[in-house]
Amino acid sequence: MCVLAVAVKSSHLGLFAAVIAFGFVLGTFGHIIRSRPVIVTGILVIGVTSAYYVFLLQPGSG
Repeated sequence: MCVLAVAVKSSHLGLFAAVIAFGFVLGTFGHIIRSRPVIVTGILVIGVTSAYYVFLLQPGSG
């Protein structure tokens, strides 16, 4: 468990996980209040964060 905590801190994975979780919460909240712009915003937060992590940081290619 301690090794996982160190890995999360060193790779900033926790930050990306938090932002993606925020996107899911935002999208869920949008579904609850039936607001299409809030749903789309949640989807965009998840998509942009995922794309940034995969394409710009390229984990595992070091």
